[in-house]
Amino acid sequence: MDSKEPTFDIPEFYDFSGLCQYLGIEPFPYTDIHFQKIESKGDHYKAPAKPFKHRFYAISLLLEGEGVFNSGFLRSTKKKNVIYIKTPYQIVSWNFDPEVTKKYAVIFTENFINRHQELANIIFDFPFFQLDKAIPLNVNETDVAQLTNVFENIHQLYQTKSTEQFNLIAAYIKILLLHTKQMYENSLISDKELVSTVETVRDRLIDNFLAQVKKDIHSLESRDFSVAYFADKLSTHPNHLSATLKKYTGKTAQEHIHTALLAAAKTLLVQTEYSIKEIAYRLSFKEPSHFANFFKKWEKITPLQYRKSTRL
Repeated sequence: MDSKEPTFDIPEFYDFSGLCQYLGIEPFPYTDIHFQKIESKGDHYKAPAKPFKHRFYAISLLLEGEGVFNSGFLRSTKKKNVIYIKTPYQIVSWNFDPEVTKKYAVIFTENFINRHQELANIIFDFPFFQLDKAIPLNVNETDVAQLTNVFENIHQLYQTKSTEQFNLIAAYIKILLLHTKQMYENSLISDKELVSTVETVRDRLIDNFLAQVKKDIHSLESRDFSVAYFADKLSTHPNHLSATLKKYTGKTAQEHIHTALLAAAKTLLVQTEYSIKEIAYRLSFKEPSHFANFFKKWEKITPLQYRKSTRL
């Protein structure tokens, strides 16, 4: 009987070219920023999108229409005046009805963020871009007017090439984010369902991380015990994972990984005859000296001294 975990054919895209090919659409004009404006049925992508994973940020404002959009475990069929927020590492899919007749969307990469300092701290400054909080937000008529104006300015800049084109787009994206942040924080005050969802998914993220760390390290199934590795397994951003753990457990993701590595090392030192070099390799250390330094930092003695002390 095959005990391996099942594999799922869900592609992951790091750039726009692969995404466009997957969706069967024309390549985007720019490599790190894309803008979409829908004013009629003919402006929308013709086909639904099967599930895929991505490394992009996106904000879309649906003004008129209906359809099904799946983001992570969230499923939405909102018909009008709603903000959708997509974050890196999410699995998304959609099956929009042709009745989607008015919508704006701006999509950008981490490269775009890195080139514009006003967006550099987006993960921490704007909590709705954290995966467990990427939930559709209802927009009132006043906010619709403000957001529409910002999207229209971005659209105009997107179509007009100039030396400051992308700097100006980045500035308007910052304004868009500030508007969205305000709506998000207002929703947290009044929307009990939103608060409950945020707390539930946060707890699930922490529990799944701790379980994954224990499974992979103690089973010695992986050769990568980095924060990025576990974040990818959990479909979240490494910075967000570590910040969440630090805030709600008192330890960063790296500290939890080190605690598990230390426990596994002690078990191997006490219960096996593996050499220090072999234990270092099994625990993903590149050099035995790295393992020895790590162990001594935590236990104040070397791995060999620890082994000897348990066998007296």
